[in-house]
Amino acid sequence: MQELFADSITDVLLELLQAARASGAARVDVAVIGAAGDRLLQLSDDGHGLEEPGSIFAHPLPRFGIFSLAGRDVIVRSWSRAAHQGWSAHITAAAWTGRRPIAISPDPIARGTSITFRMPAIAEAAVRAALTEAASLAGVVATFTGRGV
Repeated sequence: MQELFADSITDVLLELLQAARASGAARVDVAVIGAAGDRLLQLSDDGHGLEEPGSIFAHPLPRFGIFSLAGRDVIVRSWSRAAHQGWSAHITAAAWTGRRPIAISPDPIARGTSITFRMPAIAEAAVRAALTEAASLAGVVATFTGRGV
């Protein structure tokens, strides 16, 4: 499924930042987690969150959700105003095609949405440059490892 969508790091970040902006986020913080060779990217926004886990697959336009991450392992954590609680979902590569169920768990997140996925094998400077471009195009304020872009 991943081959159906462009998956440059700029495309991925732009899609995620557009989704954050659509949820009312004014700021997105991007962090690198883990050691070299096993690094994850985590994007956390201050938007209203996703009301229910199924909504991450429901957007009618494929570049306005998280479809650029299709075929990858992704952890989504989000706040639900309606349920007054947070939830998390680990979407495995196989779950994108419906071959595996997606387990939903309660989560202590109190606002917004956080998306974590394996970092591409590129330098952090390239990720920063891609984030700078994507933030400019999406119209949101972003930080990378605690510093503005």
